[in-house]
Amino acid sequence: MSDLLLVVRSYIVLQLMAVAAWPWLLACLRWCDSENSLEPRHPWPPDLAVPLAKSLGLVLVSYSTWLLGFIGVPIAAPTVWVVWAVLAITGYGCARTGFAEFLHALRKHRRAILIGEAVFLAGFLLFCRVRALTPDATFRFDERGRDYDMSASEKFTNLALLNSLYRERHMPPRDTWLAGYPINYYYFGHFEWAAFCKMAFIPPRIGFNIGQAATFALVAANAFSLALLLTRRLGAGLLAAYAVPVMGTPYGFLQLLLEGLNNYQYWNASRIVEGTIVNGQLAGPITEFPFFTFIVGDFHAHGISFHSYLLTLAIAFLFPFVGKGLRDMLQWKWWRREGWPMVLTAAFLGLLLAVAAMTNTWDVPSLGLLIAAILMVRSLATERPWSLRLFQAPVFVALVVAIARVLLFPHLATFTVPLGVERDPKAFYIGPLKWLGSTHLSEFKDYMVHFGFLLIPLTLAIHARLVAHVRRCEESRRRFWANLLGVSYLVALYVLLFAQQYFLQFFLAAMIVFALILVIVELRHTQSAAAVSRTRDTPVFAAVGMLSAVAFFLSLFAEVWVVDDGYAGPFERYNTVFKTYNVVWLLYGLSFAATAATILPRLEGGWRSLMHIRVLWPRAALAVVLAMGFVYPYAATLARQRELQMRVKFRERIALPAGPALDAVRYYASVNRDEYELIEWINRTIADKPVIAEGCVGTSAYSVQGRIATFTGLCTVVAWPQHEANWRSHVRSSQNSAQTVPVWSEMGLRIKDLNTLYKSEEDGAIAKIIGLHHIDYIVLGKLERTLYGPSAGRYLIQRFSQAFSSGNTIFLRTNRGD
Repeated sequence: MSDLLLVVRSYIVLQLMAVAAWPWLLACLRWCDSENSLEPRHPWPPDLAVPLAKSLGLVLVSYSTWLLGFIGVPIAAPTVWVVWAVLAITGYGCARTGFAEFLHALRKHRRAILIGEAVFLAGFLLFCRVRALTPDATFRFDERGRDYDMSASEKFTNLALLNSLYRERHMPPRDTWLAGYPINYYYFGHFEWAAFCKMAFIPPRIGFNIGQAATFALVAANAFSLALLLTRRLGAGLLAAYAVPVMGTPYGFLQLLLEGLNNYQYWNASRIVEGTIVNGQLAGPITEFPFFTFIVGDFHAHGISFHSYLLTLAIAFLFPFVGKGLRDMLQWKWWRREGWPMVLTAAFLGLLLAVAAMTNTWDVPSLGLLIAAILMVRSLATERPWSLRLFQAPVFVALVVAIARVLLFPHLATFTVPLGVERDPKAFYIGPLKWLGSTHLSEFKDYMVHFGFLLIPLTLAIHARLVAHVRRCEESRRRFWANLLGVSYLVALYVLLFAQQYFLQFFLAAMIVFALILVIVELRHTQSAAAVSRTRDTPVFAAVGMLSAVAFFLSLFAEVWVVDDGYAGPFERYNTVFKTYNVVWLLYGLSFAATAATILPRLEGGWRSLMHIRVLWPRAALAVVLAMGFVYPYAATLARQRELQMRVKFRERIALPAGPALDAVRYYASVNRDEYELIEWINRTIADKPVIAEGCVGTSAYSVQGRIATFTGLCTVVAWPQHEANWRSHVRSSQNSAQTVPVWSEMGLRIKDLNTLYKSEEDGAIAKIIGLHHIDYIVLGKLERTLYGPSAGRYLIQRFSQAFSSGNTIFLRTNRGD
């Protein structure tokens, strides 16, 4: 089937996902409290529901399907469609919205709805084209340890997860690379797209790339909705849709100036923090941002989680605080008529928090902090009694956490925390001693080279807003606050001149204080009806101050603390910076879009107003920043395409055969045609997840080993041991189920058994290994002969029947159950 038909089918299924989620969102939105200054002053704004509904529909359908898998319901395409239908029907019953009322609301907000849908469609189609340029899910090293694809990253891991979950019929899912154990990883994001592939009848090898394009489009659409929610300005939504998923870093722009387009190295932008000393060794933490994630095409958990992270923030801002006093909340009549929308929204937030824990666990602390901050600030911004303001938010934050904990129970029942995280009981507290005592910290210039396009305008806007508030103060208070601001600027200048090593830490700490002050000042203004009527910007800057304060805090956290996740030496800080910077980018992007659209002078006289200097120069400055931010997406896309063409031209290792360009596996036909035909045969013939044996040696990772399991979703005895050791520390012993052993001990045993299996000619030893690891099929190909010698498997061929053979590749059936 052609790429175009697959893309159209995927778009239709995503729209159907939205159909199932619209009524649930509308059930919350129609009860939005018009008294709250941090949400739009319109009851029931459907223009927000339409773009957000696709994300929520994907989460609701996949989570419900996932839950059914734990109670024995087979996870298949009919199950997913039934779940979708039940959600849609029950949702429209809960929304209590007449069809005529629904159409009237859509017509009233049709402009925003159409623009939001255009944002999603444009992002989806454009990134389908981008993914078609480099669709291959490659590996880093070939069977001889030679470089194959420098940009392979963890594509093999993520394709293996997607294929495995697509093939799975019950939960918990079985680990593809360590047969006999459940997946001990945050895998739910891959399950979302596996369920989508089932619903759209798309094989996961195609869904690997279509899912990335759809995720990119969902991030753009959700950023659009969230900025529109905060400002009620379409310009802000469009800015956010560009700044969050598309915009590049200043480093990408500088690299083009210094090295030119022909020598552009897109990978360098993800390693810009230089000179950091970790335990006496030079280390450069990962400094990714959304577009880098998407252009690499890794389909990793942190990238999949972007859309649900933004969805959670939007629903938190839409939380419907209702009721005029504590007495209302103690009456069942009130809960039955008005209180249930709050419980429903809290349930959504709890579900999304649980989904974050299962998709990318690193997001949970920041997301929980943001939910609590948003609910607290929005509760304080109401005009209700103080007793209710201080009571409601903590109660519902506790309810959200409790719901998340309940919804997480099936996942936690089979999940064990890797011991590396608990390696040092004081690991979380040794950060300041380690980093502040180091000879090198992250430099301010590196931080700005990464975030500058978003951070510089945002910083100027925060300070300009504070200065504007100071100028409006009474004379006595104005002098105090002006002097305080002046002293802070002088201290910043002193640190810059005489303690530059710590300037980044000082800047982040100071900006946390400034952002919190801005929130407090804006909240005080909401209490004055005159102040609110004087400006519509108060709720915008209150929200921006809150989002940016959390972003500054997360950045400072990544500087002075390091989360002990099992890595050591030069890799110790990798994940702390990596996971934190991605979230910081989302928050900076939203805040930048909201402030830029708010402070830009309005075109009172239409487009002719652009001729005035006061209107022209800020818009021109913004246009220059946006244009420079587009350099990286443009240059990186060309560099990725050139990288593939160079491999074809000089190495002749990758030459995509005729067929769908979105297929992540077809390239393997030019790598090993015989094994590619085996992969095709398995996908056509074998429906379940039997265990196969294929070659594995030592601690190898990022290599071609595990290729049959990765491309098909079957379970292999052991593959990529280094990754498996990151995911779990202890396992039940395969030799004695009552005994728990270190994972390296178990994997060492399996690697040794594979060596014996392929080399031995003793029936007893072979039968024991096959029975011990429940091996149903044995792969004998180029990798096995490279690892175990040219005669590897010669006796196996005589002993077992051939289920499939092509050239030098043989697939043996053990018939262990006979």
